[in-house]
Order: sequence, then C-alpha cells, then structure tokens
Amino acid sequence: MDQSPSTSSQPANSTNSADNNSSARPAHLAELERAFGSRPRTIPPRWLYDERGSQLFDEITRLPEYYQTEAEREILATHATMIAEISGATTVIELGSGTSDKTRTLLDAFVAHGEIRRFCPLDVSEATLLEASTMLGERYPDLAVEPVVGDFTRHLHRLPQGGTRLVAFLGSTIGNFYLEERRAFLGALQVINTEVGGNIDVGNFEYAPLWDDREHRIDMRLRASEAERVYLEALDMTIDFESGEELRVEISTKFRRDDLLEELHAAGFVGDDFLVDSAGDFGLALVCRTH
Repeated sequence: MDQSPSTSSQPANSTNSADNNSSARPAHLAELERAFGSRPRTIPPRWLYDERGSQLFDEITRLPEYYQTEAEREILATHATMIAEISGATTVIELGSGTSDKTRTLLDAFVAHGEIRRFCPLDVSEATLLEASTMLGERYPDLAVEPVVGDFTRHLHRLPQGGTRLVAFLGSTIGNFYLEERRAFLGALQVINTEVGGNIDVGNFEYAPLWDDREHRIDMRLRASEAERVYLEALDMTIDFESGEELRVEISTKFRRDDLLEELHAAGFVGDDFLVDSAGDFGLALVCRTH
C-alpha cells in the first residue's frame, strides 16, 4: 500500500504506452544488445511476452501442474475483503497483469467495499492488456480502468499517483517463476526475430533448466545444439553461438516466508502479514509503505 498526494488521473480506459516516445525504443534495443554481449548471454524476461507469449503463459497457468494459480486464487477469495478493508485503497495497481484473471476476485471485494475509484493494470503485451481492460470496464462500469503498456522493471514512473494505492504483484512474479514449458521460452527467440530483424534458428535451441539448491532457484537456459551465426538487423550486431553454448532466459526463485519478509523490510516495507493457501504451498505477503 502506498499513500501519495492527490494528482489528476487519465480518462477511464485510456492507454499509456511506455514505448510511444522516441527515447524508449533505443533504450529497449540497448538493453538487448547488453544482454547478448554478456556471459552467459541473456534474454531479458520481457522478450518472452509478445501477444503469443502472453497467450501461451495464460494457457500454462491453467494446467493442473501449475499449482500457483489455484492456490493464489484461494488466498484471494479467502482474504480479499480483509485486504480491501485494511488497505482502504482508492487505486489498485497490478504489475504484470496479463489477463487480470485472478485480479477480478480482488476487485470484486474492493468494489463491494466502496472506496476504490480506479484500477491500473500494467503489462508489456498491449493486445492482452487492452482486451483485459475492456472486459474489466464492462464488469465494473463505475470503475476507471487505466491500462499502462510497459515493463514493470522500467516504467513504474508512468503509473498514476494520488490517494491511497494498493499494488498487487501476483502470480509469484516476484521470483520470476514460470512453468518450465519449452514453447514459451522458444517464443522469446521468435519475438527477437520479428522485432529486431533477427535470423535466429529457434529449432537449434533446446531447453536446459538448472536447479541451484544454494540459492533456491531455477536458472532457465536455452542451449545451442550446433554452432550458429546470428545477425540482428536493428542492432547491426552479429553473434556467434558455439555448439553447446547456453543462453540465459530467466531466473526463477522459490522463497521461504521469513526470507521474503526480510527482503521486503530491508526495502522499506513494514508488516508481517503472510497469507497462505490451505495446502501451505503458496503465500502472499501483505505489507505497507508510506513514502
């Protein structure tokens, strides 16, 4: 929860695109250039989620093996009214909102409580974001829905200010945990081909997850089966992948309750509320920051 001085907001159902200015695109490409120049080579996670990548991820979250979705939905259904009451938020912001599927449970409680005035979902996929925002606008006709197209690691400054804000960071996104599904990660290489004029042979890469027991995380990589030379036109950059060379896609961390709360407290948040599903597999931290 974040309390800020009141400022004017955008019209309901408007879209604030973080990539509409001339300086955003070069920074976007510079990020990718730095990532490919690192060792091990890296793809920033935002490249996973064009429209197709977002659709694939939504399908993955509906699989029985993906326990996080239903566990989190149970927590929200049980505690949403309490969250609305103790936060008193007039604005709810969701980072990495996607289809905002589970968020409806939270919004139902906030609307029933009667203090919420607007909902601001932020996501990198404009098509998915606008589709979800249209649906939410129809479901909550008295709620101002203000979608923001952007990356939550770079564009938080574009979120609306004013009133009391509750920021929802759902789906275990804080640990960048996504189901180890090959198609979603190969999709990132296809996005690069489309957006920066690359000629990556996506079939040359196999999925290679590594579990780091000390850090409690999965290091998700793609491994080149054969040597390959790649050219990225928008960067005017040639990359030589060696046979067996690995390309880091994402780090996925599993958290213990006390470790997560310790990190949040160190970042200036206060509170120890930790909401857990009935099986004890998944938890949501509810913390507050007043500056």
